[in-house]
Amino acid sequence: MRSTGVRTRQTPRELPVPTERPLEGEYRPAQPVDVGRAVAAQRHGRNDPTYFSSMPLRDGGVVWRVSRTPLGVATLALRQSIGGAVRAAAWGPGAEWALDQLPALCGKLDDPDGFDASRHPSVAEWHRRHPDLRIGRTDLVFDALVSAIMEQKVTSLQAFSAWRSIVTWYGERAPGPTPRPLFAPPDIDGWRHVPSWAWHRAGLEPPQSRTIVETARRGESVVRAASAATDGEARDRVFISLR
Repeated sequence: MRSTGVRTRQTPRELPVPTERPLEGEYRPAQPVDVGRAVAAQRHGRNDPTYFSSMPLRDGGVVWRVSRTPLGVATLALRQSIGGAVRAAAWGPGAEWALDQLPALCGKLDDPDGFDASRHPSVAEWHRRHPDLRIGRTDLVFDALVSAIMEQKVTSLQAFSAWRSIVTWYGERAPGPTPRPLFAPPDIDGWRHVPSWAWHRAGLEPPQSRTIVETARRGESVVRAASAATDGEARDRVFISLR
């Protein structure tokens, strides 16, 4: 249910109900992969309400990630063993979808063929230090589009703060035993109906907020077109058409 105003504190109705047993899955990368960094690429600042990690996965930590999948909200808890295997537990109506996407989230589809780190000294040095870095993929087109719009022509701190505020006020409480209150982003209709005063209070500039609302009005068709695109150039044409 979409909120109609700023949530100042959770009422018993808004608190998560006792959770069912999670679905579980495992992914064993064929090559060494820093899964913590792969997943962290989807994080929007230190206080992102869709993400939590107390310590790196390789040090025994757990990464919590909340998303709004095509089947509903899902919470993932990820652990990585010393041998590199990733164990995942998932809660919510989108749990099965989220587990199916686990390899992509952990960077399996980030193909290094054609990547030439030597073209820039900083990139070469980063690649030398982190040869196992892969970038995770979510297949959640609209969420990625919203965050990209928010981060245009503003500081990262301003964009991250706006994301945190809007997702907390208008998103959905995450299922599962999360270590702190986490939230899934609004659905497309939710982004469409965020009022102008809420964007202002969140600190986002009118050009960005208007673009997000206008994009949400065309959201379903944008997602279909981007998902159907067969290569990067075709996807670029979809997003350029939003200007």
